[in-house]
Amino acid sequence: MKKTKFFIIFLLLFLVVFFKESNVAFAEGKVEFYGDSVSGNVGEEVEVTITYRANQTISAGEILIVYEPQMLEYISISPGEREDAETLKWIVFRDGVTSVKIRFKILKAGSSTIKVSSGSQVHDSSPRPGPFPMQVMPFSLTVSGYNPEAASNDNSLSSLQVSPGSLYPSFSSDKTSYSVSVENSCERLTVSAYANDDNASVSVSGTYLSVGTNYIYVTVTAENGEQRTYTLRVTRAAGENETQQEGESQAPEESTDDGGQLVMVSVNGTDFIISDDFTMHPLPSGFSEAEYEYNGQSVKAGVGYSGKVVIMYLDAVISSEQSGFYVYDSVSETFVRYNEIQQPQISYIILPITSSMELPSGYRIEEAQINGVNVSVLKGSSDEYCVFYGINSDGISGWYSYDYKYNTIQRFFAFPDTIKSQSEAQGVSADADNSGFFSGSMFWKIISLASAAVAVISIITACVCAAKASKNGKIARELVGGSFDDDEDIFEDDEDSLEDENYYDEDFADGENDEYENTEIENEASSPETSDDSVELLDISELSEDKDNNTR
Repeated sequence: MKKTKFFIIFLLLFLVVFFKESNVAFAEGKVEFYGDSVSGNVGEEVEVTITYRANQTISAGEILIVYEPQMLEYISISPGEREDAETLKWIVFRDGVTSVKIRFKILKAGSSTIKVSSGSQVHDSSPRPGPFPMQVMPFSLTVSGYNPEAASNDNSLSSLQVSPGSLYPSFSSDKTSYSVSVENSCERLTVSAYANDDNASVSVSGTYLSVGTNYIYVTVTAENGEQRTYTLRVTRAAGENETQQEGESQAPEESTDDGGQLVMVSVNGTDFIISDDFTMHPLPSGFSEAEYEYNGQSVKAGVGYSGKVVIMYLDAVISSEQSGFYVYDSVSETFVRYNEIQQPQISYIILPITSSMELPSGYRIEEAQINGVNVSVLKGSSDEYCVFYGINSDGISGWYSYDYKYNTIQRFFAFPDTIKSQSEAQGVSADADNSGFFSGSMFWKIISLASAAVAVISIITACVCAAKASKNGKIARELVGGSFDDDEDIFEDDEDSLEDENYYDEDFADGENDEYENTEIENEASSPETSDDSVELLDISELSEDKDNNTR
């Protein structure tokens, strides 16, 4: 029994070590990279920054970065070294620098790609023999080169005329906003525009007019690709209010020489005009129309969410699909696309993330799509949710967590990535991609555990059966052979009594117990003839009676 207990303890210790190691072996390491594309003129130097993020601790690795030497001239890399004519080598290690800075000189105009090579190798620091490779995610960015001296950048107009009507204020090549008023009978405005440079091109859009306010865009594209847009705000009168004759034009009231009521804004490189007419574009529910002062000019805006959110309708100058309501942040003086998320009992508006905000630890700013609109959000290690800054219909602003799968929102209090890192520090795998019951590592871990349990039960059962068989065999031999072994443990507690009762002991063999011997001879003489087996059984029963008499 002692040997059996020792074997079981040894087996259990083995299983503990096995699953401790298997927990590490099943973990999947992943390395992701981040970086922004850059641009510059031919002959200029640009700096590219690439940062990696790993879901496990890195022991060491070799990241290979490939570039196009015919487009870019290598200058330096820190940290790292040049591997060959088109490959740079960045050595990474535990607790090392997580970002690399590379400087290039732009040789030619055009776009070139810098990417992480598939031959890169990174290993984690899991406590098991040999290196364990991590998955290196693909990554690339673009370096754009321009040659401003090769082509003209003149994107101005030399002449701009409309028919019917006239421009207000009078045309000047450096003014880009004008107003035009026409009668109801004018369904299309004729626009004549000529570029100042013969190599530039001119395009006109939106000449068909509807009743009310219309916008016509005249875009001039220079030889080098730079663009300038002239905007015409055309007001077509309603039928019952016709007061003008065809060909006449009336300057809008309260207009100024700088272009009248047209207020231009630029959002992420796109030009817009702030609309002051909510007839064509009604305000969303919960917002009321109000006069708002923007950059010293009075514009129409919508105010809602307990007076804490201001929205304006921005009409895109070129890309009409970008037109729509935008939220204006007066602190950062920026616009972000109006994006309201409706929940059963409350609604939310996503607000811009500004540089003055304190971001939660372990999160980075990324572009994501919510409700079909691209917005800036915070992303951690999980792709199942994001964190946005917004305000709810109760007027409470702050960080909110958005679940992509269920499209639900809740207040963001805890930092899941911080909790995750603490769990990983204790040796617990927290890979969200492998948390399913039948996902790779969990499935094999359960199979291994079940197999080990079956093995332990089988061994214990075999040991118990062997012990029982040994004991039963011992008793059978004693009954059949009629002898008792003084060395057996089963009779150790009553050894003296056994020696008195055993008729095969030394005293019986030497004939010292004559009375017992005579009794046995008489019993044999009086018993009928039977087979050998019957005699032995009868002798045992009679001996038992004699033992009882002697005991008494």
